[in-house]
Amino acid sequence: MTSVHLVSDPRMTLHRPVQPPEGQEQHRQLDPPCERPERIVRIMERLQELEHVLVGFRRNSDANNDRKNVAAGKLQGDGGMEGTPMPFVRSTCSPVSRETVTLLHPGEYYDKLRATSTLSDGVLHQLTVDTLSGDDVYYHNDTFLAATLACGGVVGCIDSVLGGAGMTVAKHHQIPQAQGYSSGSGTVSDNEDLGNESPRDVASFPDGNSSDNGNGGGSGGGSGSGSGNAITSNNTTATPIRPENSASRALAIVRPPGHHACQSRSMGFCFLNSVAVAAKYALTQHSSKCQRVLILDWDVHHGNGTQDLTYDDPNILYVSLHRIAKQGSKLYFFPGTGRPDEVGHDAAEGANLNVAWDIRGVGNVEYAAAFSELILPLVSAFDPSLVMISCGFDAAEGDLIGDCLLSPEMYYRMTRSLLATAGISVPTVVALEGGYNLDVITDCAEAVALALLDEPWAHRVELTRSSAFEVAASEGNDSHTKLRERNEVFGSSIDSSNIDMVKDMSIRSVDMVKDMSIRSIGELQEDPSCASFNASTIMESVRQIISDDQSGAGDDGEGNGDGDGDCDSSSTSSLDIHSSLRHLKAVEGDDPGSISGGLALPSPIISPPQLTAEERLRAGRTELSSFWNYDSPSARMKGMGAKKSAIRCINQSIRAIRNTSRWRDGTRLRTKEIPNQNEFVPLVSTRNRRNAAMAAQSVEDMNASLGNVSMR
Repeated sequence: MTSVHLVSDPRMTLHRPVQPPEGQEQHRQLDPPCERPERIVRIMERLQELEHVLVGFRRNSDANNDRKNVAAGKLQGDGGMEGTPMPFVRSTCSPVSRETVTLLHPGEYYDKLRATSTLSDGVLHQLTVDTLSGDDVYYHNDTFLAATLACGGVVGCIDSVLGGAGMTVAKHHQIPQAQGYSSGSGTVSDNEDLGNESPRDVASFPDGNSSDNGNGGGSGGGSGSGSGNAITSNNTTATPIRPENSASRALAIVRPPGHHACQSRSMGFCFLNSVAVAAKYALTQHSSKCQRVLILDWDVHHGNGTQDLTYDDPNILYVSLHRIAKQGSKLYFFPGTGRPDEVGHDAAEGANLNVAWDIRGVGNVEYAAAFSELILPLVSAFDPSLVMISCGFDAAEGDLIGDCLLSPEMYYRMTRSLLATAGISVPTVVALEGGYNLDVITDCAEAVALALLDEPWAHRVELTRSSAFEVAASEGNDSHTKLRERNEVFGSSIDSSNIDMVKDMSIRSVDMVKDMSIRSIGELQEDPSCASFNASTIMESVRQIISDDQSGAGDDGEGNGDGDGDCDSSSTSSLDIHSSLRHLKAVEGDDPGSISGGLALPSPIISPPQLTAEERLRAGRTELSSFWNYDSPSARMKGMGAKKSAIRCINQSIRAIRNTSRWRDGTRLRTKEIPNQNEFVPLVSTRNRRNAAMAAQSVEDMNASLGNVSMR
């Protein structure tokens, strides 16, 4: 089971616009600001919900496996449940050191930013007004603290995934008492007096405690229930991350963002370039494990700061997909940089790729085309030893600024394709950049987290429904309306009869359903005579099992079908049976011969490390095949309806990178320009349709003649 380092710190919410002096109005761009503290708070709340449900899945999966092992004589008792791994290994941020910052930023710039910690509100407001119109930044006494925490959090992720011990992490407890974050005092922890000791309002993050106590009563055995209260420093113990920690992926939910921060200039809400500094830190401090770093930036704005800071480094491949104003146009899209012909300098020529969209409304198909045809082959040829993603969500549909149309699933697919192409053993760090619609960024962050955790995309809907079932099981039918409203967001609704089935089904029935499902799949795969199989057959069997179970077969009288007396069916079975029941329900009415339609058993979708580079590249492209079918027999039917202007933009980038000294010979980077895609499936020509109609009529006439002869 994959675990991911989850790094954040509530002290970063202290960075916010100061109030204007009395008698002055707040600047229109700051009322409210796009880049605001609620961004990371909302994401952390969503990831807490995700973790809670995943813990339930993992716990129940472990419990079922243990029961089978006990029955087989392989285990004694109910072992294993207390050792269920948590999806997220939670870590706090430590402010980055001046020494680390100066790997890329000048010391004078660091000192100038630090000096803002002692300025009065009036001076900070004036500084904000003076710089906001051109550079889009605002200042606060805690801007320096938040920026150094954000940068330090991403740098700490490098230590985590590469086996260092440079971070502090909230001490991990076994389920259900996994502790969360320590808010700290709000002051810098490196003994630097910033002259700012006044109390400050630190936002609350979810504390990581599972609200499911596993025993129904929450007593004994270290069980407990999540309080959901504000985080305090009293319930965490900081311990250094151990090099043997197996998690090689990290997700940093940090702010302010960093990819616009240039060497000596703050802009675009950014102050320190966290990802670029962390990449340089990896190359210098972990040189034995890290020789080449890929930085993939899919924020809708070009990461001009990251490009500037890595433009001369041949060991850092920077790839950016972003919007830009069309050449010669009077329009402007911030920051106005990132042309396709910006490919790197001197020895680093060919280590900088810009896929610049000069149109609005770019969506899943166009991004999938850029990945399949250009980015993934380039990643495969570069062969990175560390992958970093500047993860902005402002290209998502519904964002306040980006005006693009990416779906949460596309963020999942892009992440999966990158992991598959680079290889499962390559350490990966994802750091939050932009994205300003609070509802959109939470959905997209959840999608990226699922990808990092190796969870199938189908689980996104499954997990949401499972959580809803759990609520229904505990609250009864009164919650059906609320649950239906919640799940309509995902294009589905809850069947109240199925909720009743969930509430009454025992663990024993669950095991029987799962075993039966697996047997049915095996029959489909091995026996051609099963082509007429329909999922409704299984569903009828499931209902019969439930009916038998409700009549008392195998029940101990307390709702515990296994007789252990250690599980409460109303709270446990709703999670436990969910995957089987919903997958079976999903395939009703689908193609009977299709196994992938609904039974979609969880399986690793990351390419194993023993695959060759070509095989990994194919696996990466396969992740995107629902949007862009690279293996289509027709080059014009890979992505139906792809915008011609977007294809033109991708081809410009292909030509630019292919002509660099690094990739010019074409032996390592095999890419070719993409033809415009058909807008719809081409119809058969008029002549062919006429000939086919005439042939059909002839056959019909012949059959009629034969029929008349036989009648005589």
